[in-house]
Amino acid sequence: MTNNNKGGGVKRIICLLLGHKYYRVKKLGYQSELVGCNRCGKFYGMNHDVRVILPFDKDLYGLYSKEVGVKGLKKYVCEDKLFTLTRG
Repeated sequence: MTNNNKGGGVKRIICLLLGHKYYRVKKLGYQSELVGCNRCGKFYGMNHDVRVILPFDKDLYGLYSKEVGVKGLKKYVCEDKLFTLTRG
């Protein structure tokens, strides 16, 4: 499943208010997996050891595709500007 819901709309607002409806897309390692949301269509990286869920952006893609060696993740990368983190 790819991100077909580019505009956001009502489903994104429902996710903000009620939370996401996650499903597993792919196991990325022993403690991590790629999950997607049925409502808004976004993808996230989930780490069970640290107990964190992060938007699956180009940084997480780089980590799992190069460091861990998981193939076929490019289509799940989230490039939404709402998730851009700044350093400083």
